[in-house]
Amino acid sequence: MAAPCNANLCHFALLCIFFFSLLRAQWLKLETMPFVVRSSQDKGSELFRDALSIRMRVFVQEQGVPVSIEQDDHNPSDVHFVLYEEDNPQQQQQQQQKSCPVAAARLRVVTHCGIHAYDAPVAKVERVCVLKPYRGKQCGVLLMRAVEKYAREKMGISKLVLHSQTSVKNFYKNIGYYETSGEFIKANMLHLAMSNM
Repeated sequence: MAAPCNANLCHFALLCIFFFSLLRAQWLKLETMPFVVRSSQDKGSELFRDALSIRMRVFVQEQGVPVSIEQDDHNPSDVHFVLYEEDNPQQQQQQQQKSCPVAAARLRVVTHCGIHAYDAPVAKVERVCVLKPYRGKQCGVLLMRAVEKYAREKMGISKLVLHSQTSVKNFYKNIGYYETSGEFIKANMLHLAMSNM
């Protein structure tokens, strides 16, 4: 009678091994698809052109935001961020291959955000966007964490604020932001102010 139990145990063990090998394969797949976030204040840089290209695809083409609203002239101290997907970082360094830009954001220091005034300067995150094929793959989280780190380490500012489209407010809530206003219209869409503190 012990044989059927041992057979069941063997089947269970094999299933566990199979399941964990699948998980490991998924984890390795994520590791082999590295992303890197780069930033620049240079409005003549390739990074800035990549950021504008992503913003045009998401905000203008996909969401119908007028170009005149999407492209504004804030001061030169704005920092632009782009998340790039790199197939193979070693190969890219050797062959000077261009990585693929997949997400963008902008950061600037403000004392008011159009909704609230602040006693001390805060970092305002703007124009956060991820290309459609990369949504739901943690690209937005990677980008936001890099923006937050930059604000803390390079600007000395821990408090970040943003105006979120209401359709993506849960994304920001899931990474530690909370609502600080009611809904308002911006670029013909419902938004609300949010902050990380």
